[in-house]
Amino acid sequence: MLQFKQNERGRLVIDLSKSRVVLGINYVTHNIWVNLKGRDPSGIVEPEQYETVKSRVIDILYSIRDPETGECPVSLAIRKEHAKDLGHWGDRMGDVLYFFKEGYSNKFTNTITGIDPKDLPEDGFELVLEGPEFGRHHSFLPNTTYCGCSIKGSFIMSGPGVRKGYKKPFPIGAVDVTPTVCYLSSIPYPSQCEGMIPGDVLEPASGEGTK
Repeated sequence: MLQFKQNERGRLVIDLSKSRVVLGINYVTHNIWVNLKGRDPSGIVEPEQYETVKSRVIDILYSIRDPETGECPVSLAIRKEHAKDLGHWGDRMGDVLYFFKEGYSNKFTNTITGIDPKDLPEDGFELVLEGPEFGRHHSFLPNTTYCGCSIKGSFIMSGPGVRKGYKKPFPIGAVDVTPTVCYLSSIPYPSQCEGMIPGDVLEPASGEGTK
């Protein structure tokens, strides 16, 4: 599925002419793209094989095992069309996304500038001791804890028209930030804006008529 070659510096890079999938780098490593003909410049996968390759990628992810515990480190692997409810959508995301269980994480590697072969553990796993000061977020489901800490994002807002000392009982959506800021700033919403204004975070006079 994935083939590497050595570049002029002896580092490993993805061989696009032979790879059926392409991995993301660093913080987008939980995305996997099918190297699709007609869409990708170096695509080798025929369109009629697109779904088959995605299924194979998911099967491979679920087949990974921790050599010490036998546990699969992947909590969820899904096609991109099934990921919208998790906050993932758009043309820039991978064809397959996967998320780790607590206690596991991806190793930050750059498959474009190249990987030092010495950095690759023989069995695919490397024991790393981390604390909450390191932080992780992209490669986990929203309800995961990492080193005992939540990975959920924080939304803090203050200023004219905003309720003081109010703690919202349920999360605000990322798509709601733009319309809320526009409303409070009395500027037009962008034409592509999809969110709503959470009226409960506004002072009654400012929030009247909002939902």
